[in-house]
Amino acid sequence: MSPLFRKSVLALFALTFLVAAPLVILLTAGYRYSWKKNRFEKTGMIYVETEPRSVRVYLNGVQQKKTTPTSLTHLLPDDYRVRLEKTGYLNWEKTMTVESGATSFAKVARLFPNTPPKPLRTENGTIVMADINGQTGQAAVLVSTPDWWELKIFSPAESDSLPLARFPVGNLTEAALTWSPDSRHLLLKMMATDGPRAFVYAADDPGRAVAIHELAAAAEKNLAIKELDASWNNDGSLLAVRTKRSAYVLRPDNGPLERLPFTGILNDVRLGSDAAYVLTTIPAGLKDATADRTSIADDNPVETVALVAVRLTDGRNLPMAELPAGAYRLIDVSDRFISVGNRLTGQLLLIDPNDGQTVVKTAAGRLRWENGPGRGRLLLWNDFEINVFDPSDRSLELVTRLGTTVGDCRWLPGGQHILVSTPETVTVYELEDRNGRQSTELFRFSSVASFDVNPAGTQLYFVGAAGRQRGLYARGL
Repeated sequence: MSPLFRKSVLALFALTFLVAAPLVILLTAGYRYSWKKNRFEKTGMIYVETEPRSVRVYLNGVQQKKTTPTSLTHLLPDDYRVRLEKTGYLNWEKTMTVESGATSFAKVARLFPNTPPKPLRTENGTIVMADINGQTGQAAVLVSTPDWWELKIFSPAESDSLPLARFPVGNLTEAALTWSPDSRHLLLKMMATDGPRAFVYAADDPGRAVAIHELAAAAEKNLAIKELDASWNNDGSLLAVRTKRSAYVLRPDNGPLERLPFTGILNDVRLGSDAAYVLTTIPAGLKDATADRTSIADDNPVETVALVAVRLTDGRNLPMAELPAGAYRLIDVSDRFISVGNRLTGQLLLIDPNDGQTVVKTAAGRLRWENGPGRGRLLLWNDFEINVFDPSDRSLELVTRLGTTVGDCRWLPGGQHILVSTPETVTVYELEDRNGRQSTELFRFSSVASFDVNPAGTQLYFVGAAGRQRGLYARGL
């Protein structure tokens, strides 16, 4: 071997070392060359954990070697499409962003069973109105036939529906159904050609019904009842009843109506644990909103709306807040917040009952607490937008905006997911918003009315229609 050849080989080894050593150091430190950006970049990773486990992972359409839980390492900073698949489950998909030297998490990604809804009870007539009882899976439905509106209860445990009442079709124009929070009673509100009607039915004794409109007429000395509304308190033991003139409390098991004292023009009433909350319009010049005293004053020249707490023990009026003149309604009451809706602007106000201050003002018309009245976070929504309010830091976070009408929203146990219905679908949304929220459509039907979830979060019940087959359906979660 000539000296020149040996020198050439040594020079080649030296050059190879000088080139390879930095590359080895860069690779060991987690750097990779990005052909897209023509430079070395520090890599990141994606950690995926799922419920259930042992789920196949696809990254940009390429199946990875390991199933979940797993880490996808040495990824250049970029956006990656992650798809999770398991036989018998709906796919989970999300675009995740990997940043230099950081880990992106999909924890815990939940896959839902790919099972079609199963009909539990079917109905030949048109279902006008329905309300699902998530505790029992029962559905209260108002069915329209050529001659009657029939009120029935569908039960998963019974082979036949339970008839409660029937009303002539031509005499009714609208209706609403509401189960009591304790599942013991059913409230039916209707508008008839001769005025409003309302009934309370006992779930364990269908033959026992209380006609609230008749009690209201008797309490108001048989004056015509032109306005009538009723709503449950948070545990289902009491009803707040409102006419154009007065507000009452009704115990559904034994009655009668108990009048609530207040001053001003009644707008709305709701019941809390130990007080009734009343919205009244105070005409210009009426200084005091309480029932204890009424005075006329020149320093109150404009009409206002007062929110007053009427104690159930002694009827004493406790002023809570004063609102600008407007068309308001009470949406929900709890120990944490009083929810007031403005019919003209579509805004919802959360009022702190301790100081009467408005905590949040947002576009919403409905709400649902995470863990029961006044507990956990709060879902707020209108026809096209859904938000989550966290009382712990009083933050309001947008979940999604939809191009179709939002029907109802429900929390799933654990607080990581919510269910949202539209006229034809039910979709589950993850509340984890890192890299954007993930959503999965559970099913699509000809129509979806009321729905609810059992306390364990394993079964979804809904009233809907698949073609001409209408009735109560169930779907596993």
